[in-house]
Amino acid sequence: GSTVGLPPSRQIKDFFGIYSEKAGSVKSCLAQIFMFYDVFSGAILSKMISKMEKTEKTLFNTCIEELPACKSIVILDRGFGYFHICKNLYRAKQNFCIRISTAQSCFAKRITQETRTDFITEWDP
Repeated sequence: GSTVGLPPSRQIKDFFGIYSEKAGSVKSCLAQIFMFYDVFSGAILSKMISKMEKTEKTLFNTCIEELPACKSIVILDRGFGYFHICKNLYRAKQNFCIRISTAQSCFAKRITQETRTDFITEWDP
């Protein structure tokens, strides 16, 4: 997911709104985007673009419903290391790997103190 700048055409301003306005009436329009894509083929499997009011995680929850449950692994960055994200992926029957920040997870903090260099953690709900 990301934020994307849009050209401030009349139609875009009408739909997405004006995000900021600088002196001299320079206007910027922004949108939230999210997509799942196949890293081997580059094919987009599910995507959304929305107004800034919707968060990346909201778009994620909508897109995950469109993904078929198949032999794949959803890989997510540290912005998605929350329990409810894991739970949604589990409910959608998706295998997943998430980078978890030690700043937002006591579990991740404990793992970084682990002396072993290689181990697997499994979550059973």
